[in-house]
Amino acid sequence: MYFSQNSFSLLKIEEKRIAIVYSCGLQVSVGMGEGAILQAVVLLPQTFLHKTLGLLGSWSSRKDDGITQSNGLVLSFPENVLPNEENLYNFGLSWVVPAPESLLVSKQSVEIRKAFKPTFTSALLTTAAPTALRDANETCSGLIQCVHDYLMSNSSAVGRQTAKAFNDFKQMVTLY
Repeated sequence: MYFSQNSFSLLKIEEKRIAIVYSCGLQVSVGMGEGAILQAVVLLPQTFLHKTLGLLGSWSSRKDDGITQSNGLVLSFPENVLPNEENLYNFGLSWVVPAPESLLVSKQSVEIRKAFKPTFTSALLTTAAPTALRDANETCSGLIQCVHDYLMSNSSAVGRQTAKAFNDFKQMVTLY
């Protein structure tokens, strides 16, 4: 399936994946993976270098300004040790668009957001059953993102999907 307007094209890539490509070169691909988990990839052309800010970070080829909150505060991570999940979660919250300005807000979405309580990996690892943790580590070869998703979903398929996505992304970044 292909749909085109003057400034964008919409493509059906796979049964459960679509992409929108804008005339400026920006591409957003969205699909549904194992366990109905949303998968999204944003690809930007080189012309966006030094022009991004927000949830996707600052693309500047500098490692010290990538995670800038909406108030301008930069989350630092010395020696390439990324901020913990709690700090990254709060970073995401700093970019929430207030209800009067949001195009995507509804009373239901506000209530869902207020009720959402994330399960961070540190808590998950301390509460997981030893056998589940062992199985997750074996399936995931110790990759923490895979272990997290395996334990949260109780599904090795979801864990393997996360590992594949992580490795695909790592390869994509390495190519750049």
